Formats: sequence, structure tokens, C-alpha cells
Amino acid sequence: MLVDDDSVNRLLGHTILEKFNCQTDIAVSGHEAIDKLSQSHFDIVLLDIHMPDISGLDVAEYLRAKKKDRATKIVAVTAAIMKDDIKKYYQAGIDDFLIKPYKEINLFNKMCDVFKVKDMPNTKSKAEIILKRIPCNQQKVQPGGAKKNGWRKCRLH
Repeated sequence: MLVDDDSVNRLLGHTILEKFNCQTDIAVSGHEAIDKLSQSHFDIVLLDIHMPDISGLDVAEYLRAKKKDRATKIVAVTAAIMKDDIKKYYQAGIDDFLIKPYKEINLFNKMCDVFKVKDMPNTKSKAEIILKRIPCNQQKVQPGGAKKNGWRKCRLH
């Protein structure tokens, strides 16, 4: 899931994730993110920290404390990267952070980091590298051409 109150940031993130062949759910606020998190499982949440209604920190704390979900990876997407900020992210249960503004390769590398992709096999696309290693919820695995290539197409919501 991609969570950001800024339409330009949502468009950028969604466009990049589409290039990675990821199906993406989008939330435009912290409230909407919590609603979606309460109803579904997500492999990863790309989470804006500064939103007008509920902060990204509060969303992360909800996911970790109230829902007791440690499996979902949370990446803070933010320009706030002071030492104290980063400490708060980790205390809230955020796995890592991505500095705004970012490029496609930054998001790709961050996803590889959080899903612990270490080797770079000879593949046709960046999506294959990431998705082959995501421990997908079996309900989210999509049928189709992915099987013939030996990798799974996951919904990253």
C-alpha cells in the first residue's frame, strides 16, 4: 500500500510500482490507511510521515501494536531524516526509510533491502528480483505467466 496525502507523490510512487509490475492500493490519508490495514494484509506499506489527519508514525504504531502485525514491511517515505526523526521511526515499528525526493532506483533498492534480497540473479526485470523473494500471502499470489519464470507476482497494495 502506498500512503501519501500529496497527489504528486502518490502519482510518482504508483507509476514506479506499476513499472515493477506491482498491484498497488493507495491511501490518501492516515485514516484511510488504517481502514485498509484493518481489512487486509499488505506485504509492504510505503508510508508518508507528515499527513494532516493521522501521522505516519501513528499508522505504523497501529499496525504494530493494535493489529500486532510484524510481517508487513513498513518504509517511511519522508524528507525528515534527522537522527531524532529516524529514532522515532524505529520506535514506531518502521522497518526502514526512503528519503524524498526519490528516484525509481532508490525505491527498488529500498524494497530489495527490506525484503533482504542479497543476490541479483539473471532476470528480465526488477520486479522479478523483488517479487521472487517476497513472502507473499498465498491469497495474494496471482495466476499467470509468473509461474513459467519461477517467480510469484504479488500484490503490494
